[in-house]
Amino acid sequence: MQDMLSNKKLWIAGGVALLLFALFFVFTGDQEPPAPEFFVNQTDPEAEMPVSAIYGYDSIKQEFFVEENSSWQNADFTRYIFDVAPKDTELESCSYFIYDADQGRTTGGGARKCNSGIVIRVGDGKACSSQGEDKCFLYASAQDVAGTVGEYAISSYYIDYTSPEVGRPYVFDEVAQEITTQFGEELEYRARVADNLELAACHLYIDGATVGSMTVDSCSKDGSCLASTSYAIEEGEQHTAFVVCGDHYVVQDGKYLNIKAGPALSVIVLVNKEPKIASCRVTPTSGTTLTSFAFSVEASDPNEDELSYIWDFGDSTTSNQSNPSHQYNASGTFTPKVQVLDAEGLSDECSTAWVVVGE
Repeated sequence: MQDMLSNKKLWIAGGVALLLFALFFVFTGDQEPPAPEFFVNQTDPEAEMPVSAIYGYDSIKQEFFVEENSSWQNADFTRYIFDVAPKDTELESCSYFIYDADQGRTTGGGARKCNSGIVIRVGDGKACSSQGEDKCFLYASAQDVAGTVGEYAISSYYIDYTSPEVGRPYVFDEVAQEITTQFGEELEYRARVADNLELAACHLYIDGATVGSMTVDSCSKDGSCLASTSYAIEEGEQHTAFVVCGDHYVVQDGKYLNIKAGPALSVIVLVNKEPKIASCRVTPTSGTTLTSFAFSVEASDPNEDELSYIWDFGDSTTSNQSNPSHQYNASGTFTPKVQVLDAEGLSDECSTAWVVVGE
């Protein structure tokens, strides 16, 4: 049994070693990978010089594609260059260089492995550092063993690696970090925004979710603009508002190239709450038709709204005073009560002690 286990371990170890050797051979072998069949089929079999072509790669579709239109790039990206030698000869070497249109000079390049990918560096101080349309150009060519150099394959790229500038949203005070508003009150939220090239869209976010796009206008000479939209928060307590802006919309990716969220504004929404009655009373609690009964109520409102009062003395008469006096015209037992209302109609109610009126 022990021998069987030992042999099994040796077999597994040998298999892993063989697999690693095979992978090492595949990825480090000196042989150049073949050019894609679709590329070879479109080249002229009678061509007298090497042919090169530049392709992008769609990782979702898992296929190479030709960039018919210049594409926006904001970070390092890979392009694949495939080469075919003329009939009855072989490739000897391949090269490439990157040209920066703004700087008017070559910013990278040299020898490359034929039929392979290269990484194009994007950013300040890198191969593609100038930003804008058609700012970065990739040139690639190949040479055969006879010394014949093929024509350059050329591809250009739009470069923008700078995110928009987005300020904190504000309503009245541009520097305020917190505002207070009433429940359901519609406010106009504004924010200072800018971009090194062009803003595509800005959205207002409340509590991490977009509530709508913003209009971008009122641009000044320094390039800053004003994004604005109106919105009413329908839930109380504390909320967070911020603005998100994007520059170029990349259709094939379904998203904006560079996105930036600005600092947050704290929005405190005051929810209207009903008034509270602390006490209500009548003095005295018994008397005659000649007695002046004094009624009083102590009430407050959480929102500090102005309060109104409706006293019902229990004999079909009422008063809108907060602390009225009342005489009863007939004897009997009465049950006075008071209703306190705020400006929105929310109320609280209180009943006093019974009033006994004798003859």
